[in-house]
Amino acid sequence: MITLKGWQQQILRKTNTYWLLRRIYRGIQLLFWQTRLIIKNKGRDAAIPAIRQGNIAMFHTLRSGSTVLSDLLKQHPKIFWDGEINAAYTVKWLNKQVANGTHNLAEAIRRLQKRMFYVPENGFYGFEITSFDLWIGRITLSDYVEHIHNLGIDYFIILKRKNFLKKKVSMLITKKTGQTHLLSSEEVRLTQIALDTKNLLKSLQQHHDYFSTLEELLKNSRVLLLTYEDDISHDPLLGYRRVCNFLDIEYVEFPIQRKKTNPYGLSQVILNFEEVKHTLSGTPFEWMLYD
Repeated sequence: MITLKGWQQQILRKTNTYWLLRRIYRGIQLLFWQTRLIIKNKGRDAAIPAIRQGNIAMFHTLRSGSTVLSDLLKQHPKIFWDGEINAAYTVKWLNKQVANGTHNLAEAIRRLQKRMFYVPENGFYGFEITSFDLWIGRITLSDYVEHIHNLGIDYFIILKRKNFLKKKVSMLITKKTGQTHLLSSEEVRLTQIALDTKNLLKSLQQHHDYFSTLEELLKNSRVLLLTYEDDISHDPLLGYRRVCNFLDIEYVEFPIQRKKTNPYGLSQVILNFEEVKHTLSGTPFEWMLYD
């Protein structure tokens, strides 16, 4: 193996040669694993190994209970749960303001394909995709769904938070405190924020449209629809049990390690609650103020 010194690596990274060599190396890696699986499966389709039960994609938005559900799925002996696999790309796309959606889509699909090959070839393989990933990458939902279908993703979980207003508030609290989750033993403290009402209605409508489009795209697929309010909020084991039933695997119970970061009502949390109330009054989203 050739080992380069730090300064040599820095020079290579500033040239097209580095990126070309890296693509070639990764391509060789992928070819090796594809060939290995084809031989092992005696010429059958290597997208899904013969003894793997299936591949799962879970779509969600941030602050919708995905972490506590993922904690449970990761512990199940029949599931290899890979989590949010696009985090590294999302940071790169955001920092470099990469706007080439076609290139970003190809990059994300290659990453998923490689990870699917590297994991154990039994049980289920699962990963998560957030609406934020697609938005930052300028990737259309329809293109992404089509490509992962072609990769052999055959089970889909939609986890949505019906009260998107509370989701937005939760994200602002996280940004202010830097605290994404709380362990069961940690103390919950009230954090108050002001909510910008300028594009609030547009944002709520976009959230509604995203999930409507997703459900339409997956209407002929094997889909499990979960909501934060019904399946996660009061008892995450409810949502976890539904996933086990959906995959037709044994329900194995594990302890819940996290709790809500914000159990308070919106009127307690939002400093400009009356302004928000006025903005949503008479709209289809008014109910979110009091739910």
